[in-house]
Amino acid sequence: MCVDYGNKLGPWFSPEMFRKFIKPALKKQCDAFKRKGAFAVLHSDGNIAPTLNVVEAGINAYQGIDVIASMSLKNVKENYGDRICLVGNVDPRILEFGKPKDVAMEVERMPT
Repeated sequence: MCVDYGNKLGPWFSPEMFRKFIKPALKKQCDAFKRKGAFAVLHSDGNIAPTLNVVEAGINAYQGIDVIASMSLKNVKENYGDRICLVGNVDPRILEFGKPKDVAMEVERMPT
């Protein structure tokens, strides 16, 4: 599922609005995928740290961990890494425009 729940300043909505409106619909989607034997993978750009309880909706993986929006892989790993697969936290600008040496340094960078 590719849904941007925020931008570099934070989520589009408050954590309360997320719990009330978004999370129940997301759970229905996750449940439907799992009934068919699929994994539920969520992609979201932006700093969605305040609403990362998406884990409770049943996602199996979170892809994004937006380094440009100051998302912290370290914090996401500490809080959710034992429950979901984490994908991301590399700067896509470096992947697209960097030299091979820059890309190697970015993917080897210690998470912040």
